[in-house]
Amino acid sequence: MPAYEAPLDHELSDRELELAVAFAIREPQHNPGMGHPFNAEGHYFVNCLLGQQRAALETGRIFDANGGNPRLSSRILELCWSWSLVGILVPAGGVPMGQFVPTPRGFEFLGDLGGDEALPYLRTAFADSLRERCPGIDDITLKYAEQSQACFMAGFYEAAVVLLGAASETALVRLVEAANAKRAVLQTAEIPTWPASQLVDQTANVLRQSNRSVKAALRGAGKDHRWVDDLPALLGGANAIRLTRNDAGHPQRLLVRRDECFGLLTLFPHLAEAIVATSIAIESLA
Repeated sequence: MPAYEAPLDHELSDRELELAVAFAIREPQHNPGMGHPFNAEGHYFVNCLLGQQRAALETGRIFDANGGNPRLSSRILELCWSWSLVGILVPAGGVPMGQFVPTPRGFEFLGDLGGDEALPYLRTAFADSLRERCPGIDDITLKYAEQSQACFMAGFYEAAVVLLGAASETALVRLVEAANAKRAVLQTAEIPTWPASQLVDQTANVLRQSNRSVKAALRGAGKDHRWVDDLPALLGGANAIRLTRNDAGHPQRLLVRRDECFGLLTLFPHLAEAIVATSIAIESLA
């Protein structure tokens, strides 16, 4: 993991704090190589982040920028507990409360927080990634996705997939409404919106059957047509989310494992990007 230079002149954002704590745990500059548990407390964090010599000069500045040591310590502790809920850290047994050690998988994870595989574990990066990858994503879809991630991080995996199913369906309904409104231009059949259980299959079938005309309409108008070929296959992911959502939300519900929920969460940004980009392109047709 490359050295992380935490900003010292402003309050750390959630993302900056996550990167800084990850570095402090994985590459501690205080007692390096000793394997000591990480103490989720401001002074210890700064020492691990900067080393004792530099920390002696910069600790006050960091505390001032972050609302004081109690506030910073509280945020660090909250982050460590959230990571412990998903198996990245475990509380260190036999030591005072608030100390943690990474699991083997967690140690690897902390070494690379940049890719999509990390997003479901990071409090703001998941939503930030959706906003970045899906400009124009609607607020309802985004809120469902954020709440799904929050449930995942709290260990409520069934609730997480139910909310993710709602996010997926909300995004898909937007695509269907756009396609139906512009079906004369796209030369497509109307996509039935009922029953909801067939929405994914009906949408995929229409896009597959009318692939050429949809691409021609978008390309001719200079609109984004990147996803037209891939959308029918990508909608298989929406179906997987829908079926898992149905099973998890049923009174005799299926128990969802963490890895199953994680897989669906990592799939969703790819699916959402294709659906949202195509929806916006179709909506903008004359």
